[in-house]
Amino acid sequence: MAARMLARAGLRVVLCDKATFPRDKTCGDALIPDSIAALRFAGAWDGVAERARALDLLEVLSPRGIAVPIRGEYRVVRRRVFDEVLFNGALQAGAEFRQASVKRPIEDPAGHVAGIVVERSGREEEIRAPLTVLATGAEGAILKKFDASARTTASGYAIRTYAVHASPGRASDRLFISLERDLLPGYAWAFPGPENIFNIGVFWASARRGRRLNLRAALDRLMSGNGNLGEMLGPMKPTSLGDGYAGAMLRTGLTGSSLGRRGLAIIGDAAGTTYSISGEGIGKAMESGLVVAELAVGSRDLPQVGCLYKAEMQQRYARRFRAYRSAERWMRLSILADLVAYRANRSPTILRHLTSVVTEDSLSGDVFSLKGFWALLTR
Repeated sequence: MAARMLARAGLRVVLCDKATFPRDKTCGDALIPDSIAALRFAGAWDGVAERARALDLLEVLSPRGIAVPIRGEYRVVRRRVFDEVLFNGALQAGAEFRQASVKRPIEDPAGHVAGIVVERSGREEEIRAPLTVLATGAEGAILKKFDASARTTASGYAIRTYAVHASPGRASDRLFISLERDLLPGYAWAFPGPENIFNIGVFWASARRGRRLNLRAALDRLMSGNGNLGEMLGPMKPTSLGDGYAGAMLRTGLTGSSLGRRGLAIIGDAAGTTYSISGEGIGKAMESGLVVAELAVGSRDLPQVGCLYKAEMQQRYARRFRAYRSAERWMRLSILADLVAYRANRSPTILRHLTSVVTEDSLSGDVFSLKGFWALLTR
């Protein structure tokens, strides 16, 4: 997204990735309103929408199985397809692609980033630039070389597969998120994509010290039809699509990196642009790329964009990410999750609040806080 917008503005952009496209990435494949808004802003929406499945209902299940309907605009598209569309859009905008593995930063005598060292065909080479945009994902080894203070431990883990109903003829017209009791503060999900092939998986926030969870076993139980979501879907069987069970670590909360310094902007999962309680990160990852582009276009001092970006991200998003971290702590208590679901089905006001959290018209703290829970009991 950053490469697309910068190249469209006339800057010379070199886009590096160790993979060739199309390539897969472990993901839930669902696009919610913030992702859709970012794609529309960047002029990339049509290419994604024509290859995605459109749905207008997200059903959230509480630990006791209470279903809460969240109406909105949603799309499900395989990440392999999604990334390829954005990649091709960047090339069409004028970005140059080099298949290369990022090794380390080039630093000037003052310690500012002045480009990167990459490895191509077994040989190292330098790419010098006034601004480096680092989007190396949640894995922290490369990030640590650019940001010595970065946290490399995971905030959470997810595992997913592609599956269909074991019983022929069944279909689904909605996305499911289930706050399974044994996964809190994580959840299980099932998102039906094109041809009714589900992206189905489990996410767990690993912040609870002293507790370990076998996510593969949790996904096995879901696929067998166990748990609240499993009972609703029935047994599922894997398809030949994708690579079986695939897992990934997540970095959440907009914490764990310095975000930027002179000559460097850190975006996406490397910057922790995934929400703590939901594990949703595509939208904010794209938005971080848009912020870099917005600051760089027309700048007379591209190296300084890294410092401006750091300040801008904190100003725009720090409060929102803190609210999601707080919500994650509240949602470790299943009784509170059940209370929210129970009251949402009886109060149009509470349901509107929950819907506005998904659409980002309000903060999660409006519901998941002492004030919010008092409102649940009194409205």
